[in-house]
Amino acid sequence: MSLSPKERSKLWRDRQKKQREEAKGQMRRELGTTFQTPFADWFERNGNTSDFQFVLLMAGIEPPEFTDDRGPEDFVIDEAMPSGDDPFSGRARSLGRAQVMVGCLLDAASTLAGITNSYLKAEITERIITLEKSEMTDPKKRRSSLDEIIRLSKMRDRLEKQVHWPIPRWEVNAD
Repeated sequence: MSLSPKERSKLWRDRQKKQREEAKGQMRRELGTTFQTPFADWFERNGNTSDFQFVLLMAGIEPPEFTDDRGPEDFVIDEAMPSGDDPFSGRARSLGRAQVMVGCLLDAASTLAGITNSYLKAEITERIITLEKSEMTDPKKRRSSLDEIIRLSKMRDRLEKQVHWPIPRWEVNAD
């Protein structure tokens, strides 16, 4: 008896999932033989560790400690763990934890920057609207208000631009 399209699709998805799992396992094995020194050991000896910790402390964030070689799955808060596929994409040990952490910090910084940007633009726009609606009968006051509108408009225009922040590559592929 032939399979229905739904059954064929399910079998195909199962094969794809199995291949992804095998590839992740292979990658973990390869990375395990390529990188001999645990990242946690390297992190503690690295001269930039205190800079990393200081910046997080300045932001009011408790810096993570890399005291052992456990991977990201040992540190994720259960409520944050998505169901389904492995969210760590084959990242293992303390190196994988650091790689996941970099991605999460970048996502968080990008999201917070977007929220802050929206706030600034909304506040500037509101201030411009207020100035435009204000009484501008006195020439000095009118000139001052127009100068302020121009200054605020330039600020808002600058907020439309993207920031390019170069960072070193923090991941490598096993291929």
